[in-house]
Amino acid sequence: MKNGSCSLETRIRRARAMPSDAAGGDASAEKKAEGNAAFKAGNYSEAVAFYTEALALLAEPASARAGAALQSNRSAALLALGEHRRAERDGVAAAERDPTFVKAFYRISKARLALGDFRGAREAVAGGLRLDVGNSQLAGVLGEVKAGVAAAAAAKVQAERVASTQLGDLKRGEYSGTLRWNAATKFMELPPAQRGEFAAALLVGWEK
Repeated sequence: MKNGSCSLETRIRRARAMPSDAAGGDASAEKKAEGNAAFKAGNYSEAVAFYTEALALLAEPASARAGAALQSNRSAALLALGEHRRAERDGVAAAERDPTFVKAFYRISKARLALGDFRGAREAVAGGLRLDVGNSQLAGVLGEVKAGVAAAAAAKVQAERVASTQLGDLKRGEYSGTLRWNAATKFMELPPAQRGEFAAALLVGWEK
């Protein structure tokens, strides 16, 4: 990480101790710029650290948009790191700071999509589209949500079909349940002499 081995807390404390004309908004803007540069370079962990410093250095009273933009940027960096839950929290915080900031709703929708929360992602998209009906990024997420919902529904139907088939086979004593799970977590064939005993054990209590 840049700026040596100083901890994030130490760096924030030093920045706050700078003369007033260099602190506050200017210091926060400088850290935001460093965060943007780190993000563009693919250094997402550094970007998160810089955005966190920038948030801590926001001059009071800071504009709602300034804080929302920083949390939105940090959300993007966290999403790139695979920290989807934290990314969602930052997106929500950005929207709470400035409910008119469309980008915040985009961040929330992307994070929820990554978490498999299709309903939540759709709600975030709807919130953003109410502010900007023609937003192409939100429209893109909506397409991803629809595809995700369709894939999940298809997977559920397939799983139910497989389970139903296996149950029928078991009750007929025809289960490919000539199989069992071994220590290597792979299926292996049971000796013929054990197959009937295995199937009977699986069926115990099923007819109650």
